[in-house]
Amino acid sequence: MENSIWTVLAVGALAFIAIKKWPKKQHTCAACGFVGFPKKIIKGNLLLEIILWVFFLIPGVLYTIWRFTTKSFVCPKCGKKLCISRFALQY
Repeated sequence: MENSIWTVLAVGALAFIAIKKWPKKQHTCAACGFVGFPKKIIKGNLLLEIILWVFFLIPGVLYTIWRFTTKSFVCPKCGKKLCISRFALQY
């Protein structure tokens, strides 16, 4: 019972951090010139994460932490990580 409470708290904290880091301003892609909001890419495999959570608690937690810390934002048009904030381009 106590483990499940800690698990819920850890996943909730990771979700809060993930939502907080979402870009609120438009970006410009340096590769293709697209102007808009970038797309979030999370590395790893959701099915593997679910299997690890169901059968192995500790590896599931570690895999989830790795997935949430390695996400990045890419251009939705070309898929490159060369998105620059429009605010940065004004100066």
